[in-house]
Amino acid sequence: MILRKFFWKKKIIPCIIKNNGRVIMQAWINKYCFFKTIYYNIIHFWSRSRKKIWIKGSTSLNFQIVKSISIDCDNDTFLINVKQINNICCHFIKKSCFNEIYKKNN
Repeated sequence: MILRKFFWKKKIIPCIIKNNGRVIMQAWINKYCFFKTIYYNIIHFWSRSRKKIWIKGSTSLNFQIVKSISIDCDNDTFLINVKQINNICCHFIKKSCFNEIYKKNN
């Protein structure tokens, strides 16, 4: 189980969020938010700018339901697979917060 292996070395760590195999966003999580995420099965992030807990979907209703959580080999980044409610993640009403800026032509 992840929780037995993981030690919090930093106050906040990055979380990469995936939906249907696609990276849709990156945000930050602290220990308290992580355990709230586990308990409620809905993503709870730490807002660095507002310095408070941010429940993804609390205003937009585009919640992220946790499917699985992985941690990288350095134990300093989470990868969370979610079911994205309404298939909208970004505050610009898009499926992903990422926009492709380069693609190599074959």
